[in-house]
Amino acid sequence: MKSDSQVREEVIEELRWDPEVTDPDVIGVAVKDGAVTLTGAVSTYAQKFAAVRAASRVYGVKAVRAAAAAAPGIASVESHLVVTP
Repeated sequence: MKSDSQVREEVIEELRWDPEVTDPDVIGVAVKDGAVTLTGAVSTYAQKFAAVRAASRVYGVKAVRAAAAAAPGIASVESHLVVTP
């Protein structure tokens, strides 16, 4: 089983690899017991969902925490990855 730090590094690599995530360096990645939390601000919902999909592809990820925002710039309670206009 992978450690949380290994999973975190692989999620970061996956975000950088995915062409739909145009600015992966603004996305923070935290991992605890295989659960990934994405934080930061991206410019479109498509990028947000691409980041969630990218994180989900990594072996060892059990869950990804980033729900759809209610509106641009306003995050739901579960979301830390916000879309900014």
